[in-house]
Amino acid sequence: MRQVRSDKSNVAWFALAECISRGEKERALGVYRLLSHSFDDCALKVQLEADILWSFRDEGAIKKYQEAAEMFAKERRLLEATAVFEHVVTLVPRSLYALDTLIQLYVAMGQPIKALSHTFTFLEVAAANKEVSRMRDVVQQLEQVLEPEPRAQLYQQFTIALLKQDAPSHELVLVSMKKAIDLLLMHNQSRALQQFLSQIQAMNQRYYQQACIFIENDKDTN
Repeated sequence: MRQVRSDKSNVAWFALAECISRGEKERALGVYRLLSHSFDDCALKVQLEADILWSFRDEGAIKKYQEAAEMFAKERRLLEATAVFEHVVTLVPRSLYALDTLIQLYVAMGQPIKALSHTFTFLEVAAANKEVSRMRDVVQQLEQVLEPEPRAQLYQQFTIALLKQDAPSHELVLVSMKKAIDLLLMHNQSRALQQFLSQIQAMNQRYYQQACIFIENDKDTN
């Protein structure tokens, strides 16, 4: 009996591949529905449906991928969850939801540097969408787990993202800018500091002058 089930499953997989190669979407989904009854792994089943939909460039695949990833995450299968969300980000690179979730997953996995790489993209997209509160929340989450050098990079990118706003929060800009400058000075990152100052000067002369004051004050203190 087990051999018969295995043979039927193999035939179904072959039929599914044939339908996809011929561009027969409805037949492929029909075969999938039959095949899905043999799946014990619900998250993997949803991911397979997403793969089938995306093979036909059906935008509904995005929602299914997210659903599968959320199921993996709920089951604490973080590697599978991050892999699926990484795929989502390749399909919709400017999805704040996918980027935010990836950042949280990598933090939970103890991989803050991977989280940081997605944070840079998140800040860029969120700045364009004027999502300042979401930027602040992500920065506050990530600053707790980063070493000084990448934390300085985080504050630099946050400052630049804030300066792209029409009316940036003065307090947020000052706090983020000072944190970046303090860390860069503390670890003798003179080249990175100069690049940071050049960016600020090109965007806002007022904040450039304030940055210079911060630097002078730090020198006097030391």
